[in-house]
Amino acid sequence: MKRTLITALICVLIYFNLSSQTSFQINFETPGQAKISNGIETPEGNFIFLVNNFASFPGSSHTYILNTDANGNILQTVVVDFYDYIILHQIIYNEDDGNYFIIGGITSYNDFIIDSFFVSRWTEDLELLSYSKFAGPFPGHTAILSMAIMDSNGQFVLVGYKKNPTCFGFIYVLDNELNLVNQKIFNFSSFIFSVSQFIYENSGGYLFTFAGKPPGFISSGEYIVKTDYSLNVIDYYKTHQIHGWGYTFITKYSDTVFIVTGKYSPPNPNISRDVGVEKVDHNNNLLAYNIFGKPGADTIDFPGLNPGAAIVDADNIYIPGTSNMDVIQFPYSPYLSWFMLNKTDGNLNLQWQKFYGGDAYYVLYSIIPTSDGGCVMMGTRYHPNNPTGVDAYILKVGPDGLMSVPDEPGGIQMREVILYPNPGTTQLNIQTGHDNLYIKLYDARGLLHYEGDVGQYFHIINTAAWPAGVYLYQITKGREVMEQGKWVKGE
Repeated sequence: MKRTLITALICVLIYFNLSSQTSFQINFETPGQAKISNGIETPEGNFIFLVNNFASFPGSSHTYILNTDANGNILQTVVVDFYDYIILHQIIYNEDDGNYFIIGGITSYNDFIIDSFFVSRWTEDLELLSYSKFAGPFPGHTAILSMAIMDSNGQFVLVGYKKNPTCFGFIYVLDNELNLVNQKIFNFSSFIFSVSQFIYENSGGYLFTFAGKPPGFISSGEYIVKTDYSLNVIDYYKTHQIHGWGYTFITKYSDTVFIVTGKYSPPNPNISRDVGVEKVDHNNNLLAYNIFGKPGADTIDFPGLNPGAAIVDADNIYIPGTSNMDVIQFPYSPYLSWFMLNKTDGNLNLQWQKFYGGDAYYVLYSIIPTSDGGCVMMGTRYHPNNPTGVDAYILKVGPDGLMSVPDEPGGIQMREVILYPNPGTTQLNIQTGHDNLYIKLYDARGLLHYEGDVGQYFHIINTAAWPAGVYLYQITKGREVMEQGKWVKGE
């Protein structure tokens, strides 16, 4: 592990220069909470990442643009400071002029109300060319920017919502010169989370995903709203399999077909799993769906906070999430968690499921596909050894989901199967995307204590009557050993 000093704030970058397997990890530390919001792969195969740093004292809450090579080595670090307090949100590449556009919010140290937005234009060398500031839709109230796209007309479309007490969704449209040309506020309770463009029979418009209660509907829910290019509402539909509030995102699969990801929480806790994905057309006809994660009424598996899906091509799709999500104590959770990555085909059939982490508390924010067929996962990492800091964490994996990271005790690991809690007491939870697995647990004397089949997605072993101590486990699929290690049973 190599630590590099970055800027006078003593920001520490921990990176690994990895093999040709096209994988790397970056742990970016700052004095406060470092949160990575978005990233992009450049035409040259490098990467640009946006990192926000939230600290409790003025002058330290800087935002950063990180430019890395294909192996995750930092080439350039840019501090963004053209306003007092900036929150970077999204980066978009314009193929026509080769410029990058970075979009975000603006606030002040006095009230921390995000009451205006900006769109900035940057060269490929990350030199600032221009920026445009415009007032938010809710004066005196914070407006959360959820997502931005550049449509086929060269316009920027920004969506988001106003925070409590009353939540309204908003849409802004800017031309390529960064002038505001249209806007809309939904006059009913709505949290807009994502936007995409659809084109059909020489016409089209925008699709938005939001949580709320449209007029004429009895209950709140997750919806897709369909508008024309003038932002007139054409129709809206309730999602099919995504029945949990918030974090519902839409990703363009083709001009008329979309992948929708979100939280799956049906009334029956015995069949509940927490990450849902749908494949729908622009009229919300359900073409395919799948559900990944842990059964139960909790939020142990959670969709990414701002991700959507990462679509490499028509038959290779990554669906992200966080396994063992702790919503209550976020982001300073004492528990261990994992990035959860599901790879599916074009019909959302699971190809494999892998978990990354287990040495700290990880939360996945966003994901992007990469030109080598892999993906980059971006989020946060909190470790009790640094009780006041949250690090921005980036993990790049190849098409097989494997990673080349030096083996270090207590370091991040890639798992096909995860066992938790560890230590545990009354039950042992086993989560996997594989089927036909078999587990054996041995006591400290080396005697077989338990064996049995492990079901796909989630399995529970009742350990309440087991003696306290250390157990060695081995999980196999046929003759292949999938996972092995130690599980500790507490008093």
